[in-house]
Amino acid sequence: KVIIPNTVKSIANCCFQGCKSLRTVIIPPSVEHIGENAFFDSVFDNLRIPNSVKTVGSGCFKKIVIKESLNFSSQIRIFPDECFKESEINKFIFSSNDLYHLFWIT
Repeated sequence: KVIIPNTVKSIANCCFQGCKSLRTVIIPPSVEHIGENAFFDSVFDNLRIPNSVKTVGSGCFKKIVIKESLNFSSQIRIFPDECFKESEINKFIFSSNDLYHLFWIT
């Protein structure tokens, strides 16, 4: 388990790339950007992206495996090229204010 400090504003490119034994990353509300390939080819049980995150880099979640759910905030407006290419996500939750949209990726 990794808990990112509240002082972090950006998750660097390739930061968690290839992390297959790390199951949990707690992203604080101070984070505004997640870099390119930050979670490329990683495995998690759940991943929650806080409302503070406004942008994500290309390939950010490429080849990611999420066994339970990936939860996104309403601040993210654009998902760049190859953001979810070859990913395996059991449940994708996109929240917008009080309305939640659920997507199951097959």
